[in-house]
Amino acid sequence: MKNHRIAVIPGDNIGPELMKAALAVLEVTQKVDGGFTLEFETYLAGAAHYTAHGTAMSDGAIAAFC
Repeated sequence: MKNHRIAVIPGDNIGPELMKAALAVLEVTQKVDGGFTLEFETYLAGAAHYTAHGTAMSDGAIAAFC
């Protein structure tokens, strides 16, 4: 069975709500298909992260995409 690791960036404003719905769809798809598994790792980014930390995205989040 193939395993896929997915970096998740919910973002700001409506982003977290949309991401929650998208992840729910992926979870169901994974169960119905049965031929793969998904691992989600959430990273914070966006205006709220910038306000709190002075950067739009953490180094860890950037490294996850490189």
